[in-house]
Amino acid sequence: MGLIANIESQSSGSAPGTFADVPDLNTGSIAIASTASIILLTAVVPLVFESADRTAEFRFAVDGTREGPFVTCFGDQVDHGTDLASLAWAITGLSGSHTFSLQWQLLTGSSFAIDTGRVRNLQVLEI
Repeated sequence: MGLIANIESQSSGSAPGTFADVPDLNTGSIAIASTASIILLTAVVPLVFESADRTAEFRFAVDGTREGPFVTCFGDQVDHGTDLASLAWAITGLSGSHTFSLQWQLLTGSSFAIDTGRVRNLQVLEI
């Protein structure tokens, strides 16, 4: 029990028009010991938007399927700004092997990109 995955990256990427994994923020297959375990997912993604009126949504996925609520980031009324998407979600009832990822999609505007000057990460903890 404890930290079972910690993924960090600074590679580039821009939010697509439909939900897809954030580049490099997905795990391979991870074995979960028991359905009694609580799985805590956390993620931090530094963002940059090149002009005003940009909106992107983030969500966790387990085995490619949405898990938990959406988090929406807005780049409103600001040019060349930065933001930080930070998410956490707890899951119960899992056992066996599973994959975990952070997904995103662009809702409005033409560009919402990862800030490659700062590290983003995805952590999976089993409690």
